Amino acid sequence: MSLHHMVDVIEDFRNSGFECSGIVIGDDPRQAKFCSDNGIKHYDYPNDPLSYKFQFAWLSAIHDQKDYICWLGSNNVHSQEYWDKCKDRIRDNKCATFGGNKFVVMSSDPEKNETCVFNTRGKYLVSSGQFFLTYSLENSVDLLKMYKKDQTFDFDGKILEQMTSKWGWGIVENISEDPESCIDVKDGINIHSYESYIIMSQYPRWDSNLVIAARYPRIHELMNGDYDE
Repeated sequence: MSLHHMVDVIEDFRNSGFECSGIVIGDDPRQAKFCSDNGIKHYDYPNDPLSYKFQFAWLSAIHDQKDYICWLGSNNVHSQEYWDKCKDRIRDNKCATFGGNKFVVMSSDPEKNETCVFNTRGKYLVSSGQFFLTYSLENSVDLLKMYKKDQTFDFDGKILEQMTSKWGWGIVENISEDPESCIDVKDGINIHSYESYIIMSQYPRWDSNLVIAARYPRIHELMNGDYDE
């Protein structure tokens, strides 16, 4: 689902006049074939240890020499309204990092129809869909020493901590308070499970997963079983 979403996003940005490219890093030959068919760069790289893969991902993105780097999560979809806000922000003065601070948590299981909204802590942003100015990243983060070998999460948080330790939290810009700026679709194999969010009664409830899927074709396809293979 997320690969199809990436293709959609790249096409949308190009149609809006932006020069952009996509990079996928992994060791699944089916993903490599999909990327080849859709004009996305694919690097064959093992998923374990995950810290090395993320290090390689950042270095590869910097090497692509675009103004900004945006990471898309492997189980996330973003609204068109969010991408339009991002395009408007890119057209403005350069910003070290920007994104939204909320996301909707839902299950890909049609029987688990309850959803909730998660709000990031402090000035942190949602990792999927967050933009980093490549210049700022290069000049504040030591990517070769950033992660511990056995690290399995918080890869974006470590980036932000090093950037803000040099320039302060004023460099972080929140451009969206809309929960559907990012939708996190849990399928049972995620680091943070659907259940770990939905049991939190303090998290506001949102539309059911079927209602959300009706608004997003890629999520509808996922729940319909189109990506089962």
